[in-house]
Amino acid sequence: MKQRSTLAGIVTVVLTTLVGSVSHAQTSYAYADLGAMTVLSMNNLGQVVGSATTLSGVRAVRITPLDTNSDGKPDTWYRDLNSDGINDLFEILPIPAGYSAIAARAINLSGAVTGYTGSPLNQPIHTPSGGAATAITTKGAAYGESINDTNVIAGRSWDKRAKYLNATTWKKVGTSWTQTWLGAPAGYLNSTSVSINNAGAVAGRAWPATQSIIVPVVWLPSALYSRPQGWTVLAGLGGIGGDALGINSLGQLAGSSNGHAVLWLLQDAYGLASGVHDLHTVESPYVRSTASSLNQAPIGLLTVVGSMDDLGSDYRAFVWKSDTMQMTDLNAVTSGIPVGLTLGNALAVSDSGLILGRAYTNPSKAFVLVPSP
Repeated sequence: MKQRSTLAGIVTVVLTTLVGSVSHAQTSYAYADLGAMTVLSMNNLGQVVGSATTLSGVRAVRITPLDTNSDGKPDTWYRDLNSDGINDLFEILPIPAGYSAIAARAINLSGAVTGYTGSPLNQPIHTPSGGAATAITTKGAAYGESINDTNVIAGRSWDKRAKYLNATTWKKVGTSWTQTWLGAPAGYLNSTSVSINNAGAVAGRAWPATQSIIVPVVWLPSALYSRPQGWTVLAGLGGIGGDALGINSLGQLAGSSNGHAVLWLLQDAYGLASGVHDLHTVESPYVRSTASSLNQAPIGLLTVVGSMDDLGSDYRAFVWKSDTMQMTDLNAVTSGIPVGLTLGNALAVSDSGLILGRAYTNPSKAFVLVPSP
């Protein structure tokens, strides 16, 4: 066998190390406080929605961050000029007439918010930026869970037999809203939609007749991503079910299966084949994980965020990137974390790399992590 030159081997190793250190450098983050609130969603501009205690009680709120240094990037999500402990940047969202309250669940690029009303009947809502809230009237209880940038809402509503909640979308046509009941995959009792992308594809979960497990599903409004129109049941790890929690416009889904954070690819990408991929790369004691969200993979780099835990009370927010294929504890790469605070769950990630999350404190503490330049 012909031996390889020692010098060539050394050069190869050095070059590989140098290239790897540049292309796979670990991103670091700076901690930004949002105050005491329960956060649920963030758009690509860094606007956030959730709920918080205000001078008017517990209300649904929206935060539009400040750009204090005028560099075109948001950098401040919390301001308390009167020292009352309440974030001055909280914008209390209006409640439609005739309803007791609203829950804000998601926000799109224009700042429009969806969620659902409180009593007398849960109904999906649409609240444009700076506009009045609209309750979308349905015959039974219904809930808005996600909204895309064309203002199509995905959620769940009672089906025609008034027996099960099933995945539903709402789209405004003229001055009225059109409801589309998506039903459930063949052989399944019911479904729910958790996330919708800008192509109208819906990610969620379905329950078989036995109700023993949930399975991850995706619904496509037309043939997309080399898949047919309608429902597709996604394979879980080891053939076990799972939960699809986020979908981007490339048709890539994040969620969990068999106790691990996973990525579903409907087409080959990032050097990975289509199918389900286990993202859990950390060692004990963090043996369980869930991927909550993923971005649109700008410049071909996908970022997935979520939470991992030790099956007990120790939860850690994580980030996974397609260049390293590694899960990283965000507590280890973030500066400015207040003493005694642990970043417990990462809930959303923007295309610029902003990460929204919360710490499991009482009251719940929310944060945004800003990637270092």
